[in-house]
Amino acid sequence: MEQILNKIFNELTNINEKITSLDNRLSNVEDRLSSVEDRLSNVEDRLSSVEDDLSIVKIQLEENTQMIKAVRDNQLVQRSEHDAVIHKLANIEANGARQEKILERLSVRSIEHETDIKELQRVRHA
Repeated sequence: MEQILNKIFNELTNINEKITSLDNRLSNVEDRLSSVEDRLSNVEDRLSSVEDDLSIVKIQLEENTQMIKAVRDNQLVQRSEHDAVIHKLANIEANGARQEKILERLSVRSIEHETDIKELQRVRHA
């Protein structure tokens, strides 16, 4: 009977050791799980921060898009005004060339008239 009691005692000791080992392993798992939860909490905090930053970036992107559209519209207006100035300048140059020709003709006529007047004065005095 003592042998049976020793056997039972040994079995209970083994079971007790296994339970202690399981308790230790469970404690390790709980510690690791707690560490994972802490890391997950940190990731969630960082994700929240990234979402906030993304929101700011989206707002800035919209503002930049509006400014780019305004610059493009202004560029179109400037290009149109530039084309109008170029057209006016071409007209001014054309008018200047016509006026130069007219002045040349008037100069030639003036010289011809002056010659005619001198000729008439010479004939009159002669």
